[in-house]
Amino acid sequence: MANLATIQKIAKVREIDSTKRDICELRFEDSLWHVVGQKNTYSIGQRVVFFAPGSVIPKDTEAYKHLCDFVRSNAKGMEVTDDCIHVHASSVGIKHKTHGLVLPLSLFPELEKLPVRSDVTDRIGVISERALDTYVICSSTAAVKLPQPDWIPVRKFVDLRDCPKMFDKYRRSRFYGELMIDGSIPVAVYCVSDKYDADRFGACVFGNKIKRPRYSQAEIKRLLYQQPKKERGCLLSLWELIAQCCQSLWYWSRHTDQELQEDQKEIDDLELMLLLERHDLWSTIEIENIEPALRDWQQRTGRSIVVFFEWVGPDIQGNPERYPDHRLYASDVYDLDGQKWLLPKERELFLDGISKRIRQVVKCYYDYPFAGSSVDSTIGLVADICNNRNTGKKGIIFKSSQEPYVTFKVLSDLYGKKTKTRLSKAATANDYFAAQERKRKEKQERYYDNSRMS
Repeated sequence: MANLATIQKIAKVREIDSTKRDICELRFEDSLWHVVGQKNTYSIGQRVVFFAPGSVIPKDTEAYKHLCDFVRSNAKGMEVTDDCIHVHASSVGIKHKTHGLVLPLSLFPELEKLPVRSDVTDRIGVISERALDTYVICSSTAAVKLPQPDWIPVRKFVDLRDCPKMFDKYRRSRFYGELMIDGSIPVAVYCVSDKYDADRFGACVFGNKIKRPRYSQAEIKRLLYQQPKKERGCLLSLWELIAQCCQSLWYWSRHTDQELQEDQKEIDDLELMLLLERHDLWSTIEIENIEPALRDWQQRTGRSIVVFFEWVGPDIQGNPERYPDHRLYASDVYDLDGQKWLLPKERELFLDGISKRIRQVVKCYYDYPFAGSSVDSTIGLVADICNNRNTGKKGIIFKSSQEPYVTFKVLSDLYGKKTKTRLSKAATANDYFAAQERKRKEKQERYYDNSRMS
């Protein structure tokens, strides 16, 4: 994957008191690269190597060998293990700007002559954590397959703050607005012909983290046959989630009844029952009658589709407004035969035609015009809709009603770290916004008073 490691030049420095030297966060705000680090460590104009969130330096690279000791003593936000160096910087930070970690360019003398914004991912040997997950799964003794077929498309949502020129390009377009649920996990459910998959029906979990109870290592090994307790807990990585929690789903979708009968001789009846039945995602798919509806449609039409859902429920979400049970909300449909995305209205009619029981994401705008809009006004619109901190609304995804998969997202400022700090003094988000409005009116009144006096 490109741009996991790039050379950048610092445009602004914000110094903080920190025990960790030579390591800092790099944020892209107002078209400038801002660096946040310890005093007297970095300077404006200095060139650094920027590592994106989720970057991994494997142990078989030269960079891993000479960075290990340095990272252990200096790098807050980087974790050194026997297998790799992992960048844990969050992808959602101040005002939701994508940021990562930087290291001095002097640590990489072979890169000194390269220009700013050069992609040095391959030169350093950096890979994404998803690629590492693939390696771990394939090298493990368990027969676990990474659940993402190549023919399933990748969805990308660009933040409007990072692409303000969209207003110039799509000024005459109309957009749908769909609520984003905080803490949901993306899931792709497919129903296809033999051309794509012999099993015809399956599902993929795209989220790389999910909340689950804290268990000892011995207990984690038994999770394949043991129902997890409903408790809040730590985060498991994607490969652990698939290997330990999602095995039942893939075991079911990848085997025929005859093979199950053969395997049953070797597996205890109780273990087999737990393996096939007690899985939250698979249970949700069954309860909401998604498989029969898609299979019936596929048999009637012979077409192949992928339906993307947002999966919410207990042990998944981190927001205060939690759903009491597991649910799936359809957000996108991809036509595999036609190699195209369905427009929002087409998706609604299409899924309603398959089954009225399939939930769809909540619409907040059916016809949002770009004409006369700006980045600030659109962000203000999202703030008005998602102004309650005690709900699961974290923003809005806008989708074109005319061009397939022209999308962008706007996250509410309530989910930025700065705003959360300010909000900690207010009882609710509404109190915060009321206080802001009072300040604005007071400032306006002072301005008018000064105008009259002059």
